[in-house]
Amino acid sequence: MQIQNETKTAVFPQTDFPVTIKEGGTYTATVKEKLPNSEAIVQVKGQDLHVKFDGNIPDAGKITLQVTDMGQELPLVKAVATQTATTIEKGTGLPLPENIRQAIQILNQYHIPISRETLNNIRAYIEKGPGTPEQRLETIINMARKNLDFTLQQLRAVHEALHGRSLGEVLNKLVKDLDPDFKVQNPSISRGEVQQEIHQTGLNQVGSVTNAFQDAIREALKQVRTTSNLSMVMQFMKGNQELPDSLHNAIERAEQLHASGRELAARQELATALTNLVENDSAEQEAEFSYRMSNEILSTIPVQSRDVIVTTITKKLSQAALDFTAIKRDITNTLRVAENLIRQAPIQARQPLEAVIKQLDNAILKSDFMLYTDMGTEKKLMQASSQLHEARKLLGKGEFSKASEIVNQVRNTVDKLIFQPSDQRVKHFISKELLNLERLPSEKDIVRSFNEPYQTLRQEPSARHAFEYIRRLGLTYDSDIAHRLVSGDGSRTDADASLKNSLLRLIQAEGNNAASQRAEQALNNLTGQQLMSKTDSSGLQTMLFTLPIILRDQLENVKVFLKSSQSKQKIDWENCSLYFLLETKRMGDVGIQLTSIDKTLSVMIKNDRLDFQSKMEPLVKTAKGRLEEIGYKIGKIQFSKLTPTEKTEERKEQSKTPSFTERGYDFSV
Repeated sequence: MQIQNETKTAVFPQTDFPVTIKEGGTYTATVKEKLPNSEAIVQVKGQDLHVKFDGNIPDAGKITLQVTDMGQELPLVKAVATQTATTIEKGTGLPLPENIRQAIQILNQYHIPISRETLNNIRAYIEKGPGTPEQRLETIINMARKNLDFTLQQLRAVHEALHGRSLGEVLNKLVKDLDPDFKVQNPSISRGEVQQEIHQTGLNQVGSVTNAFQDAIREALKQVRTTSNLSMVMQFMKGNQELPDSLHNAIERAEQLHASGRELAARQELATALTNLVENDSAEQEAEFSYRMSNEILSTIPVQSRDVIVTTITKKLSQAALDFTAIKRDITNTLRVAENLIRQAPIQARQPLEAVIKQLDNAILKSDFMLYTDMGTEKKLMQASSQLHEARKLLGKGEFSKASEIVNQVRNTVDKLIFQPSDQRVKHFISKELLNLERLPSEKDIVRSFNEPYQTLRQEPSARHAFEYIRRLGLTYDSDIAHRLVSGDGSRTDADASLKNSLLRLIQAEGNNAASQRAEQALNNLTGQQLMSKTDSSGLQTMLFTLPIILRDQLENVKVFLKSSQSKQKIDWENCSLYFLLETKRMGDVGIQLTSIDKTLSVMIKNDRLDFQSKMEPLVKTAKGRLEEIGYKIGKIQFSKLTPTEKTEERKEQSKTPSFTERGYDFSV
């Protein structure tokens, strides 16, 4: 996904997701409505645009149009004829090779405009690109399905993701290029060493700092209410730099009131400000207690890093507790409104339900407090989201009493939630902050960029940790950077610590040597995954991920293929298909296919070992319980061979990776 700076572009925000078009660009469009004065509403990349045609407007249906003038009130466009293999041959006077004719037919099938640049890029890729002719043709099919631009860079990236070496293998060779003596170690050992060093070198300060802050607030409130000399109390409070700005402002106002002889009003000003702080703290007491306990377990922080770590953690947890309280209040209030509407005006209740579902999903995947809270709270929020989906369905069926009952149940559940940071998650955060203070060599930085979030996911397999792992690989890198630019936030984010960013820095630093070329190969793999997971304009969404993991000091891979219906850029988690292909040394390749239909999940597990089923059944029972906890019903769980026995040896040697075809993923082997 390259972000390019075009000189003449325009964004038309007629929908929630604006489309950028440029002068001279050629696009596939659908004529939706003809208007007077040669104007029309056309759909480009799934979005509606109001344009003016130069010449006749084609009949409704898919067309190819070219933007000729962006300087007018409406973009001026013209319809252009579809380029076929025959017309191209007539134009050039030369016959086209059969494989290039096939590629052109594929682009025609998906109504993709064929410019001279597109044709040249496809010709160069087919004639000189890596892989077999079949692989190159499959790359073109998949890019056409995703309506991607056929640039040489994107052709290389998609080919690498579909047919190149596994990401784990490339990364393993990359770190060896950088340091031949470097070994990928069991992360639990490395983390244990860090915690042991912490235990030997520091003092536990975080809990005492938090206690001191609370004690100062309560002592100040007591003095304001009981001490006769108010001036002395205000001097005492002004000397405490730990107090927030709101309280310092209140002290200034109280001094002005006291100087004008209004001592009672001055005391009231201070008492109100202090009471507000105490009330805010009461919402965070449970979080602070758990936080102190976690630091007793974690023990100590190195003296040289103590001030930075203590300040960072205190601010993070305080803000997380406030955010949690605010979101919980908003959700319960909106659910109360929805509950009343279901009783009084059921048709109007759908909108607040939609708002709460969206808010819950955003809280689970994007809010900072979910990085610290315990798994129990996360599961309850996921269950709440699942239950509200069910309430929305019941509302559509006219079963208002059942929908109201579910909404009431969810509201009571959310209202009882308390922000309770997990000891394990706070430990992880401290370790992460300590490691961020170090300057690591490139090979360690690359391994840490994906391994640290992976180990967190491994210790606590939750939805948020899975998403954070995807982010730290850099698969959301471009959108994270774009969001930071739009918001004007210049602070360091997870995008800076991602694997993709580490690879970009390495390529810039190393120049054109073996390590740089290997880093570019890994970068192409990540970019290809992003392109193959791009939002589809149709109702069907497909995604491809190749995730590196560390097992027994070896970099291994998990390939994930997803197919689902989608609406408004959201996956339908109740009706989707997931296929995992795990490449392991001990068990060989393991395929796991999950198919959900109306939240009923069927599982197919594939492997060629005779003892595989007996070894996996205990793990399957554990996984079954976890899936049921978040709202799925478990249907059939089946085991089968990954490679059918009737296949010939030649077929057995072929790749077991599902083929990414025009109808989605082909799970046959």
